[in-house]
Amino acid sequence: MALLLCLLLCLLLPAAAVSQGDDPVLAAIAAFNATAHAPIPAPDTGELATLRKGKVVTRLDRGDGEHLRAVGMLLTERSQRALWVSCQDPHFSAEERLIEKVLRRDGPEHAWWYGFLDLPAPFDDRQWVVEVWNNHDAARTTGSWEHPWRLASDGPTLVRPFVERGEVDALTVETVDAAVWVPESEGAWIVIPVDDQQRLLVHHSAADLGGHIPERLVAEYVLRGMDNLLERVDARAESEVPAHYIAPHRPVYSGAGEPIPRY
Repeated sequence: MALLLCLLLCLLLPAAAVSQGDDPVLAAIAAFNATAHAPIPAPDTGELATLRKGKVVTRLDRGDGEHLRAVGMLLTERSQRALWVSCQDPHFSAEERLIEKVLRRDGPEHAWWYGFLDLPAPFDDRQWVVEVWNNHDAARTTGSWEHPWRLASDGPTLVRPFVERGEVDALTVETVDAAVWVPESEGAWIVIPVDDQQRLLVHHSAADLGGHIPERLVAEYVLRGMDNLLERVDARAESEVPAHYIAPHRPVYSGAGEPIPRY
């Protein structure tokens, strides 16, 4: 009977937690979370085992906010600078249906980006303006690099003059007026040093596309693509970044606010 009860407890209880002091991944996450703009969840025992196999771990949570957040993590031996260039260089981030433009800069790391997503019928196109920056506190205290973004409340006011002057690709005032402004968009790219050999690559995002598209549907769609997203960033850090990020490429700034040396 005692053996049966033990087996039932193992099956019914959630995966066991691991002491932060016993695991370098958990210790690194805990240190990062102390100064993070948006803390990330600690993986459980099963997720740690998956990470150590070089596979992506994903989950849905609500972070510190009210919106569902898709979170992905990958433990990798790529260098921190190569991973950062791979996920931050705008040459690597273009999507076929996405139009992007920098509307304003406050230094090399702090900017306001406009995004316009051309969705297939019957969905209306979506647009947004996000504020992006690097978290220097996390870099200074833990060596972790965090690049968060959040929705800018004055997006329509910021983008209108650019559209009226014809400076946002082929977008017209009529096209922009017909598109839906998303009510929520926030997230971050993160690279956390775990030890001398390993880095934890993290991406999380929460978005509400508005209209009649449910928030959970959006979060689950993002989550389904998380494996491919993180694996592409990881692979590109080795196969493309060293040949691409060379002079005269414009500097990519680290999460600590310093230009990353080119190869």
